Amino acid sequence: MLRSSIVSAVVALAFAASFNAAPADVQHYGPTLRVTPSDASTYVARGTMPLPPGTTWSFHCPFGLRRNGTVYPTQWWPVAFHPDGSASVVELAATVPGEPSLPADPGLVDFEIVTSDPPFALTTPQLDSGLVSLLTKPGKLRLRVTDSHGNEYTGDLSQSIVSPASDLEVLGRAKLVYITDELLTLTKGAPGALPYLGGFRAWFTAYDQGRVVELDLRWHNAVLNPFGPMIPDVVFEKVELLLPPDWTATPRWPMPTSGPATNANVDGSSTKVFPIIADGPTPHLLRQRGNLTWRLVLSRAGDGGERDDAIDRRGWGTVQGGPKGWSDPATSNWLPSHVPVPDLSPWEPSITNELRGDRNQIEFAFANGTPYYYAGGLGALGPYHTYGVTYGGMTSGSEIYQVAGTDLVWSGENDGLVAEEMRHRMVLDRQFGWFYDPFGNLVDAFMLEQPDGSLPVNVFNNDFINIANQGDLGFSEAEDVYADVLPRPTYETVVLGTNPYDGLEQHDSQHATRAMYPMKTLVWAANDRMARHDLLAQASLWHMQMHDGPGGRLAALNQWGKEHPHAGGEFGRGEAWILDAVATWYALEWPGKREKLDDWMSMAVETLLELKTPLDVFYGNREGKITEYYEFNKQYAIIQWFEHSIAISTIASVRESWAHDPTTKAALEDLIVKGALAIWRTGSKPGTSGPYEQQAVAWIDPDLPAFTTPQEIPSDGTGGGPDNDQVAGPLGFAARYATGAQAMEVLEYASTLMGSGDPLGALENLTTYYLNLENRAPLVAWLQLMQK
Repeated sequence: MLRSSIVSAVVALAFAASFNAAPADVQHYGPTLRVTPSDASTYVARGTMPLPPGTTWSFHCPFGLRRNGTVYPTQWWPVAFHPDGSASVVELAATVPGEPSLPADPGLVDFEIVTSDPPFALTTPQLDSGLVSLLTKPGKLRLRVTDSHGNEYTGDLSQSIVSPASDLEVLGRAKLVYITDELLTLTKGAPGALPYLGGFRAWFTAYDQGRVVELDLRWHNAVLNPFGPMIPDVVFEKVELLLPPDWTATPRWPMPTSGPATNANVDGSSTKVFPIIADGPTPHLLRQRGNLTWRLVLSRAGDGGERDDAIDRRGWGTVQGGPKGWSDPATSNWLPSHVPVPDLSPWEPSITNELRGDRNQIEFAFANGTPYYYAGGLGALGPYHTYGVTYGGMTSGSEIYQVAGTDLVWSGENDGLVAEEMRHRMVLDRQFGWFYDPFGNLVDAFMLEQPDGSLPVNVFNNDFINIANQGDLGFSEAEDVYADVLPRPTYETVVLGTNPYDGLEQHDSQHATRAMYPMKTLVWAANDRMARHDLLAQASLWHMQMHDGPGGRLAALNQWGKEHPHAGGEFGRGEAWILDAVATWYALEWPGKREKLDDWMSMAVETLLELKTPLDVFYGNREGKITEYYEFNKQYAIIQWFEHSIAISTIASVRESWAHDPTTKAALEDLIVKGALAIWRTGSKPGTSGPYEQQAVAWIDPDLPAFTTPQEIPSDGTGGGPDNDQVAGPLGFAARYATGAQAMEVLEYASTLMGSGDPLGALENLTTYYLNLENRAPLVAWLQLMQK
């Protein structure tokens, strides 16, 4: 892999550094960190905190945690960045004393966040020598896969710290994240066996003074190999983790396809063998560019309490209260759209109880193989357990979230974090598509671009579309060495389908938030490194789908906008979610590595401005089935107001996480405010509390002038509604930038939506079931701020 140059440069410094002396000056900063405590002698309290623009991150931490008068030296690590390169979100972590005699369900404990001058110097956690050996001594910890021909493939999860197959992703006095990746190479097999069987990626998280290690592990069949054979869909018998005999692997949630650990002699050494996927009567399947993902805790005898703390996420918490927290407009950096987190106390204890219930429900589904969330949806498919239906564009508004996770970050409920980790795994069980080079580097468009800037592939919804003789980079040319294996995996037809469109599909770009929201929540709330990787990986594929080079969809739409200015174009929910994904990529990527996205973002903004009509909308569908709804009869370019609403939320991500200069910021703010008001100025359905579902915004012929006022829309150019599911979010986003009469309009339309002159009171009277927090959180937050 490409090692992190920043981390690598300070490894020697870190290992030589010592703890600070008592800080010279400690001052109250503002918010508090509320965590679920542990009754161990010590534990690591940790959580993410937003920062205002201008805070330059360095290895030495200017913050500390204080409780009962004692200041605990703290580390910080950047999670996301402002457009100017300063840190927008950091993770704080400090070793603190445990809480003796805790009840089974302890309440949260508060740590005051303070500033320290001088800052706390970078140093490394104190780790048990056996744990360090497990991570860094090759051969200690291995992944072994046996395919259906009896061939064995092994990858060495333990890698030297100076190995090109390892890196430090997070480093500090209280916590480190160490990653390794490698191909699984043939170690025992018959002549003609494949030389390798995909690769692995492992994230190890270790804490100061701890004896256990968290292992987030992925086996993928996603290697783009120009140096050797490509690997087909793999049919395999078992997957095993090989550990030293004194170590044990415990899954973080039920895994019915696993088996009991046994002691065995492996290559002349006493070894603990843990079957992650045990041998059974029928084999299993790992599709091309697919993955299998597990989260485990590795421990030894006597470490059960610490192991359980890791499983339950004790020590994790969230920053709450006071200025400079998630609810302060100056630091409201939740997700790339920088949403203020609302005060959810009016809905307690329902919020906390629902988060706890989510964990219980998913664990029950995993343990019993039953569907989760969607009645009639998918349950267990061998080692996979996704949710929803096989169709990647499942029709419904379920989980179409503009802003997820505010309930989690407001409550600090650790069971909710566990539930989000399980949802993330369920997404990964269907969201295949990204791929790596043989050295473990994620392949993105910049690695594939031809000399003229075009791509050699046409990517659509994570898959390759054969257009103009473009292929799939050789994946389809892999020889199917498992074609004759019998019996077949029992779920093979469901996963692969009998044609390209009836198998288990990825969440498509029109419903992209279903794939992204668990990952986003985990990154912004917990600095989850696997989820961060997956967000960037998915964004890289959608960036390929809407590429800005010759032949790319963004380039084509941009050209169309130049040829048909201000006519409204095909910038709907799919394009909007891709815009959000690339903005997320930009927010999370290190400054110095993300500037390659600037040209794409500039073209996307230019395109929106080119498409914007006099009605302050930019989306007009001229090709889809909606042009035939009602009495439209393919006469008009049709807007779906929920798609427009989604786009407004994603433009906010661009404004907050990418826009650098005042002119661009102002143009995006104008799009957000006027676009939100257009939902009501143009779209309001008389006698209801919301807009039409579909409405004409221009003639279908783009050379004809677009409509300039609502009165110009023909009488047969409206249909459906009121559609209230997504429209609250844009009012909340607009409230951030609206002034004067526009601000009063925002409040007026909020009252219309809620059917009350007191829209906040009306919202507070709703139960959480009807609240639709994932789309109304921006509005709730700004209404609360207006009342202060």
